[in-house]
Order: sequence, then structure tokens, then C-alpha cells
Amino acid sequence: MPDVARPTATDEERADQRRRLRRAAAELHAEGGPAAVSVRAVAKRAGVSTGLLYSYFANLSDLNRSLWMGPIAELGRSLAEVERDGAEPVERIGQLLDAYVAFTTTHSDTHRWLLLWVRPPNSTTDRNDDPDELMLFASLRRAIEDGQADGTIRAGEARVMAQTLWSGVHGALALPINIDTYDLADGPSIAGEMIASLVRSITTTDTITTTVDHLDTTDHRKETR
Repeated sequence: MPDVARPTATDEERADQRRRLRRAAAELHAEGGPAAVSVRAVAKRAGVSTGLLYSYFANLSDLNRSLWMGPIAELGRSLAEVERDGAEPVERIGQLLDAYVAFTTTHSDTHRWLLLWVRPPNSTTDRNDDPDELMLFASLRRAIEDGQADGTIRAGEARVMAQTLWSGVHGALALPINIDTYDLADGPSIAGEMIASLVRSITTTDTITTTVDHLDTTDHRKETR
């Protein structure tokens, strides 16, 4: 009896199957965190074989990345808009960090499950990726270098300074989430205060621009816990 070839899926059918797999992974992620998402678990939740999953995603990491592509692309657009507006370097740094805080508030799930995820102790990484591939890091570095060139930002290694700025805001956002049994102020409002302090710390004089002095923290008061 001759073999009967399986009909080739249409582009619409393939897109629908990808959505089903991504939805299954997102549900597992929401229920149990990153540890709950495995190839076998996703395939079972979606009602397909593991082999079929691999025909849509190269591996589990590829599938996980696809969950955050939309929100991360949105962040990228926000950061690019700040850079296109061409504010002076010190003001631009505040705007970039403000955009990051706004992103974590709007996309709280992405913030928690992607940016606050901690690699398991038995997991290894080569740590060879270039930090400039991270949109916020690269945007901050460029603003710092521009400020150093025009004398408004103190001398120093721009990459280290960019990491310091991001780390400060990241920590302000993370602390109330990680120890949420304590009566701490919500992360976004504290992040606004942190941004003002960090920006002041890298300027070359005690006189901070009017824009930096009145960095508005009221937009970050939304409770994220």
C-alpha cells in the first residue's frame, strides 16, 4: 500500500500551532515559574508530541524567548524613542531609566519571570554574551559617553557606570517583590527616588539640571505587588 503523505500545514495553521505552544508554555510558567516549563510538559499541555514542538522551536530556550519577544520589543521601541528625541545626556539617562520602570510596571509578569529569574546553582553559563546586546545597557552606555564628551558626566568606564545605573534601579524594583512580607514602599516609587540619586551621582557638578531635580516619581506609584 503506498504511503500517504501528510498534508503540508498552511502558514496560518503553523502560526496557530506556534500560538498554542506558546500559550501552553506561558500557562505553565505562570503556574510554576521557569522550572515548570519543559519540552515534555509544554507538549502535553498543548496536546502534541515533543517531536512536533521541535518542528516549531529549535529548543526550549527558543520557546521561552518567544514568550517575551513582544514585551521586550515594546521596551526597545520606548528606548529608541528616547534616543531619537535627543535630550541632553543627563536628562536622557533619567528618561531611559524611567522608560524601564514604566515597562516593568506595565509588563509585571515579564519583569518577574524574566528579569528577576535566578539561574539554578547547578546551571552553568559561559558569560560570553556582549552586554551591548541588552537594549537598556547599550542606550545607557551611549548616553554616558555623550555626557563624558560634553563634560556633564564624570569620567569613568562607561560600561561599568551603565551597569551601576541599571543595577540600582533593578534592585529598587526587586526588593519589595523578593521580601514582600515586609511593609516596604512599592518598587516603582522607590525606583523614581533611586533614579534621581543615581543621576546626581554621575554628574560633574553639584548643580543638577532642572529636569533631573524634578524627576517625576508620581508615574511610578502604581502598586506592583
